[in-house]
Amino acid sequence: MGSLNWEEYVLSDSGEQVYQYHYRSPGGGDAFSLESVGAVRAQRVFETTLPPGLSYRLQHGVLHRVTGCAGGPSITAFLQGPAVTSFTTVLKPTPFSPGPMDLVGIQRLTVPDLTTRLDLVRTVLHTPANGATTTAR
Repeated sequence: MGSLNWEEYVLSDSGEQVYQYHYRSPGGGDAFSLESVGAVRAQRVFETTLPPGLSYRLQHGVLHRVTGCAGGPSITAFLQGPAVTSFTTVLKPTPFSPGPMDLVGIQRLTVPDLTTRLDLVRTVLHTPANGATTTAR
C-alpha cells in the first residue's frame, strides 16, 4: 500500500557533508547506542519511486534512505536476518546531540499491542477508497 521514495548513497569526497554514526542493536536490552564516527561526505547515486506491492532484497552495506511519498499512507514490513556486522552505519545531515555516544531507550511492543497494530494494518489494507470494509479471503 502506498509508494516509497528510494535513494542510495556512497561515501565520496565530492558529496555533501553528513555525520556518521554506528548504530548498535540492543539485542535483548532496552536501549540502542549511536556512536559518533565523525563528519564524512556522501553522494546520492540513485533515486527512484518504489510502487505499491514491491518486494526487494538489500545487501547489508548499501547506504540508503526510504521515505513515504506524498498523497497517502504507506505500510512497510521488513524482515531482518542474522547480523552480518556488529553495527549499522547511520548518516545524518546534522549532528546528533548531546554527545559522542548516546543510549536511546526503546519500548518493545507487547503481544496485545502488536496484535492491535497488525489488525489495524489489515483493516487499512481491506478498506477501499470509498470507505467500505471488505472481508479478506
